[in-house]
Amino acid sequence: MEKIKNILNSNNLDADFFEMERKKKELYNGKDKFKFFNQVYNFCSILRKKFPDYNQYRFYHSLIGSTVEEKDIKKNDFPGKYSIKNFIEEKFNEM
Repeated sequence: MEKIKNILNSNNLDADFFEMERKKKELYNGKDKFKFFNQVYNFCSILRKKFPDYNQYRFYHSLIGSTVEEKDIKKNDFPGKYSIKNFIEEKFNEM
C-alpha cells in the first residue's frame, strides 16, 4: 500500500485521474463503444501530429491502453483543448 501511495504522489496522480479512468472504462464498454473507439483514434492522430513527444504523456498511454516504462513518462496530460482528461469528460457527458 505504501508503494502505491509513493507512486501516486511522485506522479501527481490523484482522485481525478482515477475518476477519468472509471469514465474511460465505461465509455469503452458502453453501447456506443465503436463510436468512442473512432473518436479516440481521431483524437490521438491529432495529438501525435501536434505533439512530437506524445509518447512521454501518461494520459496518452492510459487512453490507448498501452504500457510504458515509468522512466519514459515526463508529463501527465496535454494542455488546453488537447487535454485527455477533458476529452474523456466531454465524451462521458455525451453518453
